[in-house]
Amino acid sequence: MTYYAWSKFRTDVNEWGVVGKWIMPGDTITKSDLGVSDDEWKELIEAGAVREDKYPDIADDVSPAEHWKENPEAQPESVLDETSTSQEVMAAAVTGKKLPTGSTPAESPAGTGSTNQ
Repeated sequence: MTYYAWSKFRTDVNEWGVVGKWIMPGDTITKSDLGVSDDEWKELIEAGAVREDKYPDIADDVSPAEHWKENPEAQPESVLDETSTSQEVMAAAVTGKKLPTGSTPAESPAGTGSTNQ
């Protein structure tokens, strides 16, 4: 499976903090490129810093969210639907994905929300 960077990553940093190589948004990336554990890799994927989706071909000074706001027709299809949990909807809001028209997210499972007591 091919993964793409959606954030900048520093690699090959020497003892003085000088970066020898940057992995830029849109570059293909692997767990071994970053030297991270399985759990850390999973966290990067869950956070959206690493994705299976290719990074959009946009200007360097524009974020994907800004680009899609100005060009909604360029936004990729969402995988969210009426069965999406509130956590998935929140993650999608951060990444710029949206629910299909007329859909509502599913309620989160009982006992997973916070209580103010």
